[in-house]
Amino acid sequence: MKNILALDGGGIRGIIPAMVLVALEEKLQKQTMDPNERIASYFDFIAGTSSGGILTSILLYPEEGNPTHPKFSARDALNLFVNHGTEIFNASKWRRFLGGFGLVSELYSSNTLSDCIDRSMLTP
Repeated sequence: MKNILALDGGGIRGIIPAMVLVALEEKLQKQTMDPNERIASYFDFIAGTSSGGILTSILLYPEEGNPTHPKFSARDALNLFVNHGTEIFNASKWRRFLGGFGLVSELYSSNTLSDCIDRSMLTP
């Protein structure tokens, strides 16, 4: 049997599954008495859409020197949403208008997400 974690999208509302993941991960850490335990270690497959995809990417980002262990915790993922969610999920009125006609492929700028991740997680 395979364990699968599917994370739904929803823009800034991705903070809700992030909070659930933090609670689950903290429970696993307490149960195993290992503060470095990661929720990703308990699933064979993790996938997500939109903000769920962002969470998935953070949860599966490998640790340097140990690529089988995730670097970031669910708390790190939640902190990205809490600290930068309004930046990441901010679309101009023009972009929303064009998106309604299918003229842009994404509602939110991937550059903003990349910049926020670089500032908050990947830089020492």
